[in-house]
Amino acid sequence: MGLLSDYLEWVRSQYGAYGEAIAEQELGVGSDVGAITKKLDEELGHPAQGFADWSIDVTGQIGLLSLDFIRGLGGAVVDGVDSAFDAIRDKLRGKEPDVVAGITVGALSILCGVYLWFSVKNSRDAL
Repeated sequence: MGLLSDYLEWVRSQYGAYGEAIAEQELGVGSDVGAITKKLDEELGHPAQGFADWSIDVTGQIGLLSLDFIRGLGGAVVDGVDSAFDAIRDKLRGKEPDVVAGITVGALSILCGVYLWFSVKNSRDAL
């Protein structure tokens, strides 16, 4: 699947190997305590392994949900922009000369304002 799933699978395999090595070394598989512990571990399972499996599942689900959220958000943004364009086009249809004049006046006003701002700012005697 991907890097995360490969890593999580590796963690699971290493955890199992580590647990087996600890049980054999510290408790002694041949002793009574080792046999009882091994039998309980086989029947009940290790609590930490259950938690590890649960946390891996939760992490995977969070990743899938965030990916679904991003996919849905992208689609919603595209639909919103398309709807806004359609609404503006319908509202301004038939008034093209007025729209061009309005955009020209707005652009010239912004340019004049910026020019005046920087002229006053660079003159150093205004402030």
